[in-house]
Amino acid sequence: MKKSILTVAIALVTVCLAVALTLYFNPFGSFFDELFNGGQADDSGFKADFTFYYGEKAEALPDDATALLKSYFTDFYGTLSGANKNVSLSSLYSYNGASCYFDDLAIYAAQAYQEAMSTNLTFSECQIKLKVLSSASTDSGYLAVRLSQSVKIFYDLLPEGFCSESGIIIHDFMLKMSSGKWQIYSHSADGGLWSYSESLFESISLPHGYSANQLTADRLESYYSSACELAREQALANSAALTTDKGAPLCTAQTYYDRDSAVKYAVQWAAGDRQIRNLNQYDSYDNDSANFVSQCLAAGGLGFDLSGSDNKSLWKWYDSEQDYTGEAIGCTRSWYECDAFYRYCGSNLTGGIAAVPDVCPSLLEAGDVVQFLQTDPLTGESTAAFEGIITAVTYGENGAKDFLITSHSPELLNVPLSAIPCDGLRFIKIVGGR
Repeated sequence: MKKSILTVAIALVTVCLAVALTLYFNPFGSFFDELFNGGQADDSGFKADFTFYYGEKAEALPDDATALLKSYFTDFYGTLSGANKNVSLSSLYSYNGASCYFDDLAIYAAQAYQEAMSTNLTFSECQIKLKVLSSASTDSGYLAVRLSQSVKIFYDLLPEGFCSESGIIIHDFMLKMSSGKWQIYSHSADGGLWSYSESLFESISLPHGYSANQLTADRLESYYSSACELAREQALANSAALTTDKGAPLCTAQTYYDRDSAVKYAVQWAAGDRQIRNLNQYDSYDNDSANFVSQCLAAGGLGFDLSGSDNKSLWKWYDSEQDYTGEAIGCTRSWYECDAFYRYCGSNLTGGIAAVPDVCPSLLEAGDVVQFLQTDPLTGESTAAFEGIITAVTYGENGAKDFLITSHSPELLNVPLSAIPCDGLRFIKIVGGR
């Protein structure tokens, strides 16, 4: 009897010890994370969920090539999340060429914004959608992959029920088989942080006569630190612009601007993972951002301006033909071009929109407009790359104010302004109608 009791006791101790060791070392944690969550997690707690699919004519990629692409985006957004600091993507590359420098600069720029901005841009979860548009193997053993990419990010600062969507970015990867595994040989992307990174290099290299894709290894290395410094300077400048207490005085309006209706229209006709266009009422443009914002303002009850006789005093859209008369026909540049809209808001005194460019950002609210600038590295002239409408105002734990931006070209839905790197900012307060 005593022997049986002793045996049971030893068995219980063994089981308890095994359970304790299992909970402590958690050897199956990553397996169950992958099995039940369908994503990739790292030790920091950051998690990326993937939707990976193919276009109609695209061929399936090898499993290890798919895994490489997922690792690339997991590392990229994992670093942006704030979970990982000073991570380079060079381990995924077969050599440290221009693409690797551009990718690492994109990460640095995002981190510079995180450090400069008053609001908290960290997050622990994102959902990444990858669609393979085409793939082709070469005789020399390379694999060319073109894909579209979008992402949903659940920033910590977002109000409950909100997430940020951004896309659609076209990526071109050239993969190379090296030592029995796929690695990235080259990469380019059109949009987002990747385009911003390339523009930073261009700002440094073009005055010396070199475009970004002409930079040799030694120039890449020497210009990289200068490009990083420029990213930091722009982040600090944009942070200062968001917190300044200076701006143009407000004007008066005769008619009401329905901000809720403008925001409702914006959210209805925008998405980060696809192009949504109201083609039943309007045309679409290659850079559709000003056209989209004008549509939102019209949805907010602001009537077309037929009172003027030129681009600075007219604002209308009846059809896609340009017209600068007071007739109810055609359209004006002020409707579909960012800089023309900015000039219209600053000069319009009769009819149409009562607005104030360059207003103090503390006066901004949902329904107002933000323009994101780019600077010509050769002339120093700044123009609006795109504009978006504010669809919500949010506050960080320290009370810092931020604005959620929704736009076309790029496709953004409720993305924090402080997470959108650019060369400069312009704020336009929509007061009402005249």
